[in-house]
Amino acid sequence: MSRYDAVVAAGMARLDEQVPGWEWRISLANLNVGSCSNCVVGQLSADYAAGLESLGVNTFVEAVSLGFALPPGDAHIVTYAGLTRAWKYAISDRLAAVASSAPQAERRGMGE
Repeated sequence: MSRYDAVVAAGMARLDEQVPGWEWRISLANLNVGSCSNCVVGQLSADYAAGLESLGVNTFVEAVSLGFALPPGDAHIVTYAGLTRAWKYAISDRLAAVASSAPQAERRGMGE
């Protein structure tokens, strides 16, 4: 369990409300919370600030509480790596759960 799990879960819940199916649009290989263009919000929107606004995130404190940013004292490469890792695990777990719950033919791409 990561120190970021709660904020990532909150961010995922916000995304679920505002952007259904968002998890399928994220490139885990490119995901980097320390990059405005490769973070979760950046991958879903052409502009990080506009993406936050479209999610109803109005303050930096709220962005931190949703795992979309780190507090200024924590904002360095090591902690961004930890937050990125937490997002990757959470998204991977969700995608795996969806895949395992689909009928076998659908998982193979053969079902309708």
